[in-house]
Amino acid sequence: MIDFIKCEIETTPEYLLSNTLLNFGARINEQTGEVIQNRHGYIKRVAQFGSMQISITTNAHTKYNKIELSGSIHKNAQNGTNSDDFNFHNICISITEICKITRLQPHNFVLRHIEYGVNIKPTHTAQNILNSIIAYKGKGYEIREFNGTGYMKRFCFTQFDVKIYDKSKQYLLPFNVLRYEIKVFKMQYFENRGINLKTLTDLLNFDTYTQLNTTLIDSIHNLYFFDYRINTKTINNRQHRSILTECLVTDFWVNYRKVHTPKGYKKKLQRFNYLVSLYAPDCLKTYILNSVLNKWNELKNSTPNLPHVENSIVPQIYPLIVGKNRELSKKYCITCGRDISNQKKGSKYCSEKLYGHEVKKCRNKVSNRKQFELRYYTGYVLEFT
Repeated sequence: MIDFIKCEIETTPEYLLSNTLLNFGARINEQTGEVIQNRHGYIKRVAQFGSMQISITTNAHTKYNKIELSGSIHKNAQNGTNSDDFNFHNICISITEICKITRLQPHNFVLRHIEYGVNIKPTHTAQNILNSIIAYKGKGYEIREFNGTGYMKRFCFTQFDVKIYDKSKQYLLPFNVLRYEIKVFKMQYFENRGINLKTLTDLLNFDTYTQLNTTLIDSIHNLYFFDYRINTKTINNRQHRSILTECLVTDFWVNYRKVHTPKGYKKKLQRFNYLVSLYAPDCLKTYILNSVLNKWNELKNSTPNLPHVENSIVPQIYPLIVGKNRELSKKYCITCGRDISNQKKGSKYCSEKLYGHEVKKCRNKVSNRKQFELRYYTGYVLEFT
């Protein structure tokens, strides 16, 4: 589900440098022992743990600091590979481990870059599927090869990329795996779609993954698909054969948009899609869409189900309830998830005295719940050390 992330960390260099679980290194002049600056006067210190790294970049003159976490949480959890499944529960455990190592909270990690998608095992080969993808909203693709063993088609935009590639050939796997992924490097992409994804805290929210799935499905709808099983040479209708042959070329769609009205372009696309459906044995695009949708839902719902409650914090605390890490240092309102560590010992809800009359609803929601739900969840708190 979630693969590569880059986060800006809201803390001080001193706090991380004093962490004995992190081992920071920098480029050193072997003769003088001085830390080497780059040509802009910046010093970079890096600590590596697994497939993740934390970098502290400091300007030697202005003392400006930039602190970042980057790496694939999928690879970090699976010994450097990301060809196996990585579900919601795994993501929560991985974020918990990051917070444990850094001794920070999820909200201290502000997302700047994220990649998410699924690995599917289609009945069609990944190579044939890739060969059937022509364009994305009329835009052409870039091709990246993996050591001569496989390749990826990537559609690049100002805020995001769509990547489809042959994972089995990338890792020389004995079985067929296709990776479908969206890479977001401008967080405005999510803001424009009404998705609240700003920090690692939001990746602990089960509902976030329903919204991310929507963006994956929408992107598949925007792909222009041919079907590798269609042999244009055997089509007797000359007009049909001509249309399909010219529309197979990506540049045709790029150029057609330049010289035709939106209405004319849409009409041409509808005609092409109709002919593909006419001569293909079934809809390859629908097959890929359903495969991605089903796989995403499988990974999202892989955590054992709990009784339904309105409390949105439950999905966030569940990995810690069932996990081994129960060292507690923070506590949150069990209704709204607000940090209530500053309240008296034993507090379970927001204090009306501290936050006003409005937060009384936190206690009322629980008191109105069925008693068995109250007994089940009361006492669990989300904490990191």
